Amino acid sequence: AQLLKTAPTSTGIYSHHLQRLLIVLKEQPELANALNTVMSAIEPVQLESILAYKLISLGLIKQSESRAIPSCELYRQYFLKE
Repeated sequence: AQLLKTAPTSTGIYSHHLQRLLIVLKEQPELANALNTVMSAIEPVQLESILAYKLISLGLIKQSESRAIPSCELYRQYFLKE
């Protein structure tokens, strides 16, 4: 239970990985905005193809019928807080 509680935080087991991704996003605001759109959406989101490609390459999203969805709940929880 404690692992699940702290995993999406800057002190959790994945903190280095998540912070590395956060640095990439802070350097590319347009990419960060696209990710925020996906993470906050209830339904899959249509993204510009190059933004979708970059986020898929980072492992942050996946595609469902050519629309973007978070690749995992951990990323959704972490990046909605940031």
